[in-house]
Amino acid sequence: MSFFLGLVVVVSCSQALAPWNPSMRMRPGTCDHYECPTYKLVQAGYGYEIRMYNSAVWMSTDPITAPSMTQGTKTVQGYVTDDLAIKEAIALMDSLKSTEWKSHIEKSKGERPDYLVGDYNPPFQTTARVNEILVPFDM
Repeated sequence: MSFFLGLVVVVSCSQALAPWNPSMRMRPGTCDHYECPTYKLVQAGYGYEIRMYNSAVWMSTDPITAPSMTQGTKTVQGYVTDDLAIKEAIALMDSLKSTEWKSHIEKSKGERPDYLVGDYNPPFQTTARVNEILVPFDM
């Protein structure tokens, strides 16, 4: 069986009292505007959840290379820097190296990418932001 292990990282800005607490069973803001697939909660911690999604829920497409996409990205340039995204991805992979998930990920990695970015909030949303990093693996 093929699954996606999703690490949901919630970033809170200074206006928020504390990071989003998954144990409070709050719905991420993205579920109010986009599809919110079902998942099994595998592990919860302070400011993060590890979820298991059935791979049949997800679909993907080739990257859009049209100039309108790159120009739109340049419009919000500086909001999230490439350097920051790379640092976050490296930190995620480093944290997974010393966990129980390493063997599952290594067993099924094959030609698939190390991680996939699942979703993001619009730039004008400054609190309760949700970033999803998906790590494909077989159970």
